Amino acid sequence: MPPQYLYDISGIDLDRVLFDQEQIRQCNPHRGDMEMLNSIVFADPGKGQIIGYKDVRHDEFWVPGHIPGRPLFPGVLMIETVGRVRGIWGGDRCEIQGAGHAGGEDVCDRAEDLGKTRADLL
Repeated sequence: MPPQYLYDISGIDLDRVLFDQEQIRQCNPHRGDMEMLNSIVFADPGKGQIIGYKDVRHDEFWVPGHIPGRPLFPGVLMIETVGRVRGIWGGDRCEIQGAGHAGGEDVCDRAEDLGKTRADLL
């Protein structure tokens, strides 16, 4: 059974791109292995909600060492990736303006394995 999301996203089109890779690069200064964000697919400043995703690849720097033979997207990198989403949300150079704070409260790591190659981040 797939993991349950903490929020109801059934009415959200997760394939509708609001910010693509180039637009993200205008907002976030990170490059190379630390870019960690491929797209923003939803934003509702009124509700304080934003969703982005990272395409998780089999050639990422952490794959050989994070559980060899069954690599898992490390939780610390998930949190780092959420930071990239936050950078879009509250960044001075971005179109979406909202709260400028990111934090973790009741953080849940719901990654399975590299069979799913996209990590959706709320």
